[in-house]
Amino acid sequence: MDLIQAYSSDDEQAHDSVPTTKRAQEQGVDGPASKRRAAEADAVTRPVNLTPAVAVAEAVADSLVAMRSINPTDHAPILALVAADPQGTSSTEIELAVNPNAKYAITPFGSTAAAAGGPAAATSTRNSFAGKISREATDLFQFERQRRSFLAHGFALTQAGSETVIVGDAAKALASGGVDATGRLNNKTDAASRPVRPKRKDRGDVFANPHAFEGPWAGYTGELVHIDAAEREAMVQKELEGVKPSYVPVQAPAAAAVGGAAPGAERTIFHGKAERDYQGRPWTSLPLDTGVDFTGEGPSSIYLPKKLIHTWSGHTDRINAIRLFPQSGHLLLSASNDSKVKIWQVYDDRRCMRTYLGHSKAVRDINFTADGRRFLSASFDRTVKIWDTETGACLSSYSSPKIPFCATFNPRNEDEFLVGSAEKRIVQYDSRLGKIVQEYDQHLDSVNTLTFVDEGRRFISTSDDKSIRVWDYNIPVVIKFIADPSLFSIAAVSVHPNRKWWAGQSLDNQIMVYSTRDRFQAHRSKTFRGHNVAGYACRPGFSPDGRYIMSGDAKGQLWFWDWKTSKSVKVLKCHNDTLIDCAWLPHETSKVVTCSWDSTIKLWD
Repeated sequence: MDLIQAYSSDDEQAHDSVPTTKRAQEQGVDGPASKRRAAEADAVTRPVNLTPAVAVAEAVADSLVAMRSINPTDHAPILALVAADPQGTSSTEIELAVNPNAKYAITPFGSTAAAAGGPAAATSTRNSFAGKISREATDLFQFERQRRSFLAHGFALTQAGSETVIVGDAAKALASGGVDATGRLNNKTDAASRPVRPKRKDRGDVFANPHAFEGPWAGYTGELVHIDAAEREAMVQKELEGVKPSYVPVQAPAAAAVGGAAPGAERTIFHGKAERDYQGRPWTSLPLDTGVDFTGEGPSSIYLPKKLIHTWSGHTDRINAIRLFPQSGHLLLSASNDSKVKIWQVYDDRRCMRTYLGHSKAVRDINFTADGRRFLSASFDRTVKIWDTETGACLSSYSSPKIPFCATFNPRNEDEFLVGSAEKRIVQYDSRLGKIVQEYDQHLDSVNTLTFVDEGRRFISTSDDKSIRVWDYNIPVVIKFIADPSLFSIAAVSVHPNRKWWAGQSLDNQIMVYSTRDRFQAHRSKTFRGHNVAGYACRPGFSPDGRYIMSGDAKGQLWFWDWKTSKSVKVLKCHNDTLIDCAWLPHETSKVVTCSWDSTIKLWD
């Protein structure tokens, strides 16, 4: 119910003198419905003088009466003017009883013609005292997007019926192409922003020209091809004929100064008596007067070393790696932080035979080819160099964006080698082409080691991302991924003599053993502990028969374990600083070579 107060000065006494109930009785109408109809008729026929302040009440009454007359059968009586004060305390108050449905509750008030469907005199859309209340479904994401756009650019979008209009600075919106704070406002995609798909080359017809047929391997128009067809065919022909491109050795000056050399200025120093003996044999040939059979398998019985028999001194800084000459072990290659690589005699005079100069910073890793004629050196100066072992010539040099930590030749093809670096990837080079031919980029941190297994068809990589990955050579897809929450980084690796297992130096002070075949599973029963190597890449080593495994530690000690029982059998104090690498002589099976950060190399028997 709504209460409308009407004030009248002319008709006040006349209205009070005739009560509503009495007027209804005079007309012979009884009941509430009759009273409402009588009041409605009385309100329409009786002239009432209203003040301007309540003129709206008359308009409301007229409108509702007209609405009642439009369709009287659909509704109950809509309007009735009755006495609002039954006690008669104030005869100026009129009660307006309204019973509209939802349609008329939101219909704008107007004149009688507006209620009947004519032109509206008023267009107010308020459905409450303060305004209009309506229920809407809003996408919070779009609302926040448009709000930020309005704050940032001064314009936003809104829906006006089925159309989308711009609110705010329309000129700026049109000038900017409709771009808001988070992207484009419209759904139209700018054709210029779409990436242009490369166009495929013609695959060719295998029947018309079999040599030019590319099939599904056809490249894209405009792509760079490293090797053209003629060069590829020539390379294949040379490989079939067994002809390899020859290297032009770099002649070193006769009296070069000892010291680090800048990149591109590689040189070598020979320290022996003569590079060839009286029979014309090079100094890298096997010695004949040592009493050691370098062609045999060596003694079957192996004894653990007990005493020091020789010390090689010549490096002026920490030694990072040592490698014995393949098969024979009569020469020893060493890499140091003094940026030099040296090669030593293991027998005869045990002197330094040659120094290889070319790196400007510490040398991190070295590795021979299978025949020992060449070797790789990886340095902190971000270069990898290939050297001729005999002449000391630098055959080729390769730069890396970041520090290379490991490098190794492919045992099946010595013209190709792998380099693992701090760039989180493994790069495959072809020394015949002098360029990168493949990349393996699945690791998430620096690559620490690279180890070929399965006769060179696969290789294993370990990284600071605490994972082990196995790859098929030439295919940059991981075939085995080993990662465990309890696994630590593996910093150094060695392969067992039977080639069925490999041992990795884990930085949680233990040596882990994994298979080199099939599923590459961990050998849980073979874990070697006791030494302290946390933070040091101490490379483990094996005895020639595989009965013992050894490793240095941070205190300069050399640990020996039994391979079958995994028990420590001996600890030998060897150096005053970290023992970083060790190697067992292949033909004198009771002798071991060790190197340390105290810049010395020692031979033990």
